[in-house]
Amino acid sequence: MTQYKINQKDVFFILKEQLNYGSLCSLTRYESLTEKTLDLLVSEAMRFAKTAVAPLSEVGEEKGVSHEKGQVTCPSEFREVFRQCGADGWTAAARDTDYGGQGFPHMMRIVINDFMYGACQSFNMAPSLTHGAAHLIESFGAEALKQAFVPRMYDGTFSGTMCLTEPEAGSNLAATQTTAYPDGDHYRIKGNKIFISWGDHDIADNIVHLILARTEGAPEGVRGISLFVVPKYRLDENGRPGEFNDVVCTGIEEKLGLHASPTAALAFGSKDDCVGYLCGEPNRGLAHMFQMMNSARINTGVSGMTLGSNAYQHALEYTRQRIQGADVAKRKEGYVPIIDHPDVRRMLLWMKASVDGMRSMIYTAAFWAELAEEGTAEETRQHYQALTDFMTPIVKAYCSDTGFRVCETAMQCLGGYGYCRDYPIEQFLRDAKIMSLYEGTNGIQAIDLMGRKMRINDGAMFNAFCREIASFFEQNRDHEGLGKYVRDLENAYARVREMAEEMRGRNESDRLQWGSYSYPALLCFAEIVMVWRLLDMARIAYERAGKKGRKNDFFRGKVAQATFYADLTLPHTIERSKTCMREGREIVEIPDAAF
Repeated sequence: MTQYKINQKDVFFILKEQLNYGSLCSLTRYESLTEKTLDLLVSEAMRFAKTAVAPLSEVGEEKGVSHEKGQVTCPSEFREVFRQCGADGWTAAARDTDYGGQGFPHMMRIVINDFMYGACQSFNMAPSLTHGAAHLIESFGAEALKQAFVPRMYDGTFSGTMCLTEPEAGSNLAATQTTAYPDGDHYRIKGNKIFISWGDHDIADNIVHLILARTEGAPEGVRGISLFVVPKYRLDENGRPGEFNDVVCTGIEEKLGLHASPTAALAFGSKDDCVGYLCGEPNRGLAHMFQMMNSARINTGVSGMTLGSNAYQHALEYTRQRIQGADVAKRKEGYVPIIDHPDVRRMLLWMKASVDGMRSMIYTAAFWAELAEEGTAEETRQHYQALTDFMTPIVKAYCSDTGFRVCETAMQCLGGYGYCRDYPIEQFLRDAKIMSLYEGTNGIQAIDLMGRKMRINDGAMFNAFCREIASFFEQNRDHEGLGKYVRDLENAYARVREMAEEMRGRNESDRLQWGSYSYPALLCFAEIVMVWRLLDMARIAYERAGKKGRKNDFFRGKVAQATFYADLTLPHTIERSKTCMREGREIVEIPDAAF
């Protein structure tokens, strides 16, 4: 039995009824597509995730990966599915057809990753990283680099990585020490990288590393970093992997989770024979890499959400089947399924709302990113690009943290069984924890949101967010059944906006105090977005929720989760926003020795 569970109706409700994603087919790039085509893509991606990818989750946990004599070995099943993922078009579903893509909307990459990460997080990191690395080359590389690597990465012959972290350069990439020396039409690369996901393995014929390094005489700091393409094997005259390129895996990490995803330490040029190729402009490497990094941040949020979604579905199934205890109100005789117990129902409803709200948040951000890239009017593109930039740290931080909390709550629903390997929730919990650490810790995301995203371009990103949510208030504050909750949200948003303005001032005058409360401030914005997205779905479902018949229970669920979540969350949001403005300075003034 597959470990992967998902409610298909929830997915299509967001895509079709909330976002009207079929409207993307009116954009010039997609005018050959129809909504029915997109529906088929979603259904087929879900089927592939369930049948091909999901079995890898148990296989990977059982077999893991090994490192011996500089080579990492993975379960053989991973190689087969990685190839199939590329050959069937899933890796490059949203890329242009020029280099082997399928030409679907960019947001479909996020939807597909929802299913693939949910089915097997360890595995899908490989095609997802490959897609990101290939797209970097496609965006910034010379034509020869594109022709040599991109089609083979998209079709599953080669894989790709992003190589940023070094022993002394984690989040602070300005400290990067890896060097690149010109040598004819290429460069000689020398340095060490750590924590490289899928940095070495045997599931592809070649591994194409996108690596940050400094050229001789480059400026200090991030302005002196360039981007290079460094394959594990150099290509021969026929474009096939040939001579070894002096990229050695010196070890793999022993981790809490993601046991089938090799996290490698790599030595480049230890024998002075590592060749790399400049990708893009010199000293613009970090700016180029941000394309992949921002995509990875969104996908980290996707991972947290979909692992939580899977855990919730398992908990829901278990609570419907597990018979334990009597009904507290004596509505039924004898022992009852634990889904009848009020506290279990509380946990289930919180998980349901959290998962649906996060999925809507992520899909909405992906839809906005689509309009930012493919919208017809410049003003429209600018507005949605600003929205996308504002939402990126929120999606990454909130969905990674909350996805973990959902896994934890799902485990609580199963009692002691949830802690055991008889059920997969403990694996989901372990796999989910890394998401708050990946791609810039969540504290760093909060600093980005409450710093750069509030300040640059005269606050254009924050202003775009304010305009978008104000439109929702204007249209729905007098809704016959949900108006009260919309007005509650509007009131909470006003308090959060007041806090944001205060924080913006402190960023200039008192950065220590500002930094002390950046993460709680991010949570305030995230909860505003969550309630907004849930109420938006409730608005769409409201009329059908009032009709009789079990077939309308689905729509009643949309309304119930929104009103429950709004009432339980917004009071906390308001009070948290007050704490972000407090004058107490304990965080910055407590002596180190007093901790």
